[in-house]
Amino acid sequence: MTNLFGINITESKENAAIDGEVFCTRSIRADQEEEIRQILEEGEVLEKKSSLPLPLSLIKGICLFAWEILLLGIIKSWGDGTPLAQGYRNAPWIFWACPVCFVVWLVLMLISKRRKQRTEAGSAYQQNDAHAQKLLQSIMKTLGVPDDAKQIDVLAERYVMKNGAPKRRNSGMTQYVNLSLFAYIRKGQLCLADAGSVWEIPLSSLRSVAPGRKRVSFPDWTKPEPYDAAVYKPYGITANQFGAFFARYYRVEISDVRGEFYLLIPEYDSMAFMELTSMHADA
Repeated sequence: MTNLFGINITESKENAAIDGEVFCTRSIRADQEEEIRQILEEGEVLEKKSSLPLPLSLIKGICLFAWEILLLGIIKSWGDGTPLAQGYRNAPWIFWACPVCFVVWLVLMLISKRRKQRTEAGSAYQQNDAHAQKLLQSIMKTLGVPDDAKQIDVLAERYVMKNGAPKRRNSGMTQYVNLSLFAYIRKGQLCLADAGSVWEIPLSSLRSVAPGRKRVSFPDWTKPEPYDAAVYKPYGITANQFGAFFARYYRVEISDVRGEFYLLIPEYDSMAFMELTSMHADA
């Protein structure tokens, strides 16, 4: 059994085909695919303009990490009974380095935020965004995605085969990649669509849904509201200083004539998924 949105990189790390391609029923036209490529390339250029140069980004991350470690060291020493004055006499450099690291991180963080705001306010960014929105509407029409389709995240993963079993490999600094898909029901099929394809899974093939055992990490937040907004508070979503998000998930098992698969749905979208499919979670 493999993740329907799993990618086998055993033979090639460049492979991008998901295991669930057997469920694909529709894809976009070649001209729309080329338009997407152009928009993404333009977006990458704008993203580079809005980001700090790589050396400064590295310094920003290092300073934040160093500040946290040094501050924890000071707090631990004080908690163990060492007065702050004595701690300063023992290692004065720690007391100097800690605020310096914080100030450097804060300055670089503010510069980064300002660069991003300027880029997003620029005409090039707005034109790129408008072009992308117009293209998305055209694609949704081509794929037959209804206007009332729900947007649900699923977790994709890369893996290698080892001793006959799939072994997950991290994607960058996270375990999974979260994909924002349009989900709807049509003619007894659970339809999942992105900006390129539609996958149709018979509702009769959805066997069970159950909560996962651990929290998992993923790189993007796809919702319009912040991850720590009141609507998401019950799910205990967290983020770290490197931009990774952490949340619980539900596992949906699929048994079909085309194979055995599973879907991973972040907990914050699990209720929408179960309402759509009329499924109930196992205890």
